[in-house]
Amino acid sequence: MRTLIVQEFITLDGVMQAPGGAEEDSSGGFRHGGWAAPYFAENDAVLAAVMRAWMQPMDILLGRKTFEIWAPYWPAHDALWPGINKVAKYVLSRTLAHSDWQNTVFLQQLEDVRKIKAGRGGAIKVHGSAQLVQALLAHDLADELQLMIFPLLLGQCSSSGLCLERSCCDSQRRSFCALCPRRRRGNGPFGLKRC
Repeated sequence: MRTLIVQEFITLDGVMQAPGGAEEDSSGGFRHGGWAAPYFAENDAVLAAVMRAWMQPMDILLGRKTFEIWAPYWPAHDALWPGINKVAKYVLSRTLAHSDWQNTVFLQQLEDVRKIKAGRGGAIKVHGSAQLVQALLAHDLADELQLMIFPLLLGQCSSSGLCLERSCCDSQRRSFCALCPRRRRGNGPFGLKRC
């Protein structure tokens, strides 16, 4: 049986988007496109290690909207993600049936995902695809969620950056995080430097 891993870039209020530009996805009047890009501007060893692991070539499962963003982009930019054009790209869509992007397989229903999971092969990763992820979770098809949670709230009228003040995990692996507005400076509790 194959493992289905959901990998998401997500804000504290649940906005999911890749670190693309402002025009990446403006559907529904979304005006904060590109919010993740500044977090990738600095050279950070932990981020680099996580991204190397996340971008290992393996089959992917996408919803229609994410696929429509990716299909014109990745074939011409495979140097940024070696192997992306060679892996199988499963796309759950009732409206799409053909793509020139190599190794694309269109699926019609969640039962098709269940059949692929039951087959042989390595893990399958889901990127973006918010509606698909909700359906996978509702039908117990996702095996793991790997979330890169950004200390940011995006609202209808404004956005607010937050910094992680401190965090810990308990014996049940629940995470407890204290966040503070980015504008605060100085030393915080436990001698931690505020951002």
